Amino acid sequence: MTDYLLCLKCRQSGHDVEHCPADGWVGELDWFFSPARRHINLGTVWDHTDQTMCSRCESLDLIRFFETRPPWKTQLDFRPNFEEKAGFIRKLGRMGSVQFRADCPVCCCIFAITPHPSSADQEIFLVPDWTISRLSGELGAVTMETPEKQQYATCLLSVLKPSSIPLSTRVTAHRGDALCLVDDVRSDRTLGGRRINSRELNVELILNWVHACVKRHDEFCLPVPTKDLEEIRLVDIETRKVVKYPGSDCDYVTLSYVWGDVTQNHYKLGDIVKTLPKTLEDALSLTKKLGKRYTWIDSVCIDQSDDRDKANQIGRMCSIYRGAWITIIALSGTSADAGFSRFSREEYYPQLTCRIKDKPLVSLMPTLSQQIWLSPWGGRAWTLQEGLLSPRCLYVSDHQVYFDCSSMQCCESLDESRSWAHALTPASNPTEEGFVTWMLSQAGAGALRIPLDWPLRRLEHWGEKLNLYGYRNMKFSEDAIKAFAGVLQRLETIYPKGFFWGLPVEDFDWGLTWRPQVPPERREGFPTWSWAGWRGPLYFGRPADVKKTRRIPTGLEIHACKAGQMERIFSSDGGYFEGKEGVGIIILNDPIHNAARVDPHDPEFQPDKYPTAEKAGYLFITAVCLCFTPNFSQPRRGNYLSGQEEIFAFKIKDVNCLLRIFSTDRYIPRQWIGKHSIIEHEKQNEGTFILLARDHLEGYISHSLMAITVQESTGLAERATILELLIPLDELEILEEFKPKKQRIVLV
Repeated sequence: MTDYLLCLKCRQSGHDVEHCPADGWVGELDWFFSPARRHINLGTVWDHTDQTMCSRCESLDLIRFFETRPPWKTQLDFRPNFEEKAGFIRKLGRMGSVQFRADCPVCCCIFAITPHPSSADQEIFLVPDWTISRLSGELGAVTMETPEKQQYATCLLSVLKPSSIPLSTRVTAHRGDALCLVDDVRSDRTLGGRRINSRELNVELILNWVHACVKRHDEFCLPVPTKDLEEIRLVDIETRKVVKYPGSDCDYVTLSYVWGDVTQNHYKLGDIVKTLPKTLEDALSLTKKLGKRYTWIDSVCIDQSDDRDKANQIGRMCSIYRGAWITIIALSGTSADAGFSRFSREEYYPQLTCRIKDKPLVSLMPTLSQQIWLSPWGGRAWTLQEGLLSPRCLYVSDHQVYFDCSSMQCCESLDESRSWAHALTPASNPTEEGFVTWMLSQAGAGALRIPLDWPLRRLEHWGEKLNLYGYRNMKFSEDAIKAFAGVLQRLETIYPKGFFWGLPVEDFDWGLTWRPQVPPERREGFPTWSWAGWRGPLYFGRPADVKKTRRIPTGLEIHACKAGQMERIFSSDGGYFEGKEGVGIIILNDPIHNAARVDPHDPEFQPDKYPTAEKAGYLFITAVCLCFTPNFSQPRRGNYLSGQEEIFAFKIKDVNCLLRIFSTDRYIPRQWIGKHSIIEHEKQNEGTFILLARDHLEGYISHSLMAITVQESTGLAERATILELLIPLDELEILEEFKPKKQRIVLV
């Protein structure tokens, strides 16, 4: 009889993976958001009484598992060498031979928290980890080095190895579900599991989170009323009337959601709001339950029929979301008519529950980071800034509710009431760092935080948000920078010189070194040198130490045309933020330095020759350029165009040098590939490379280079790709072989 078996591959009963008739495999993490998972409800059967476990689950001794501290003190140690942790980790076996029984409560729960397999040869491991890792985000910054931190509860993860997802195990392991003892089982552990009310949203819990934030955190979690708000409109919930912003003492709630294909009415100041789509109506109702009177909703508070009003209000997005008491994010809704789960919509993912030896277990649901990655909301470009700019966000998903402020994250399924990190205040901070930055090491980066209280890391803050933005989609290509403009406005706190075509002026050299993660598609209407000119996720360029962006001079100077005049955008000689203190390494007899001292032979730039320069974003660059043919014939690590970091070795006069590439640009000239000598080449195959930045890296000097292609008819240059040339520090004279020469280039 096989009726009792559960199949991980097709999620049906009556057989196991080995005998599954289904063809093909599906994505590992899709299971947690699938209709089949929605229909599993184990709580009604095993919640209040012990059930007989199968012999395998009995032997797992899971209660002792939950009472054991995990074997690592940092997420960085969470590596797939599970066989070395046999005393902590349970190996269930290969996918094709592991069986789950429908009549065993533990089997059913493990079955439900195990991702979809991608192969019958994968092995299943039950792995312990600290519950704080469910809230800390995917950067794994929390270190469990103190007795207080080591009192966090343990949760059980089901991990497939090897994974079909090209990410580190510490990231993929936490993207699905987990099991945990309910918090009140052991008084010496904190941040244990909590039961979720499956019938309605827990408004009292939400208010507790907000009140804790108000009481314990600093100004970065507080709404910021600015003068910009004087020209916005709100919905008065009591009268359902569109009204003027009442003043700085007004606590209003904002809504972030996906419009979808729903057609919405247009409203002007003074209009009475008619019946709205479900998501918007639910936002009004939830705002009232939270004790607030005013709500800001884009489709209602911006006159969608007036282009001037739309442009005016879009320019205030940073102020609108920064000024909100809280932002409600409809995470799972596919349109404005979806409504909130457990509010106007009954569909939800039930929490798993069972009891083992009279001890209740609950599931923790997918993490907020994973919810954002896979949600409709997380795929829209415009919604990113709405989450990033809000001091406090309430994420409403079909699984549970999450709270994420500038300093901490909470969720319904984890009881944070006795959590050490959740009780911290600015007075607890023993370092010179700001409170928000310090909290990154105590409770993790959360989901979408912008720690702006440590300006020395501003390049990293800009780059990480740009990286998140690159994964998202927009309906209209011309919105590429508009949909990110609110974030750029917020970052002007630490970048007072602002941004030019989306790149920070003070770090313009490193800003130009962005690289695509996948072969990009051209987005017309933007210059080739700006990330906005390309579709697709990207990496941002960064020095070895993001606090020291300009340790070695490069002689780079960049101008742009504004109002018919040449205006300097950037100079690597200092004067911005770090000034001359940023130049920390002086190299004697440096060919780059020598070349930078010689004026270029190219004629001076004449702006009147380029009438479209300002509108098209031309850069007038004076820089040291290298000329050579890259050699990709000897890979040391990675394969060309694989999308991963790749390093290629070559020699010049017996000096070992390296080329490093992160990029996957399609426009790398094909004639460069497969060359066996980097110096001996045909003249027409030689590439021109603009030197953007230099850095010291493990005995090498790295040179961040932009390869360009030049249009023969106009002499204008376009961005091709970004490479890093690494030359041994004590062999820099070899750079003479690359013919460094100062040139003037117009980059479009």
